[in-house]
Order: sequence, then structure tokens, then C-alpha cells
Amino acid sequence: MNITRKQKGVTLIELMVVVAIIGILAAIAYPSYQGYVQRSNRAAAVACLTELSQFMERSYTASFSYEGIDIPALQCVNDIDTRYTFSVSDQAARTYTLNATPIGSQATDECGVLILNQAGRKGANGGFAVADVRQCW
Repeated sequence: MNITRKQKGVTLIELMVVVAIIGILAAIAYPSYQGYVQRSNRAAAVACLTELSQFMERSYTASFSYEGIDIPALQCVNDIDTRYTFSVSDQAARTYTLNATPIGSQATDECGVLILNQAGRKGANGGFAVADVRQCW
């Protein structure tokens, strides 16, 4: 009498193949996910800069000067305060520059400091280079 047994379960080789495939997928997916998170955080910072600019313009219509206007604690600022810090520079009677500086894990973003001034001029990486603005805004 010849009885054959069916194998039950998984072999170690099959398990190692599955682990290797999962490792390869994770190595590809995680950097893509990190890039997506940075781009979505940057989009939130861009939207917040626009909202802050609108606040500056509303304040200007009341006093006809940008001087002395502080950044308010708007919801957008509070939402991303662990990823960006917002500040005003070059503040004078008729000019200002809003800056969004990346911090924490966002600091590795290739766009660096995002800029928006009173004329609506956009910038990235601390400057106004056209290629940076196209990529980052």
C-alpha cells in the first residue's frame, strides 16, 4: 500500500519569497508616499500664504499701510504649524513679503522657503526664479 501525503502549510522558501516581494514594494512605495506628503503640505502652505496675503490687503484698506500688521493665528497657520513657520519680512508702508519656511520633515522639500509679496509675486527657494515657481507653486 502506497500512501502519499499532501503537504500542508508553506515552506520557508515560499515565505522568504513573499517577504522579499513585500520589501521591494515597500522600498518603491515609501519614497513615493513621502514625496506625496511633502507636495500636499506645500500646497497647504501655498494656500495659507494666499490667505495671509488677503488678510494683509484687508488690513491695508483700513490703515493704508502694511506697517505693524502681525500674522494672525488663522486656522491655516495652526493646521500646518509643525511643517511650516510663517513670517513677514520687508514690511513697510507699501510693501511686504510673506515667507513660509519648512521645518521638521518638510525641511527636506526641494522648494525651500516659499515667498509671496504685496504685488502677488511668487517665489521659492528664497528667490523668484521662474523654474522654481513653476515647480513649487
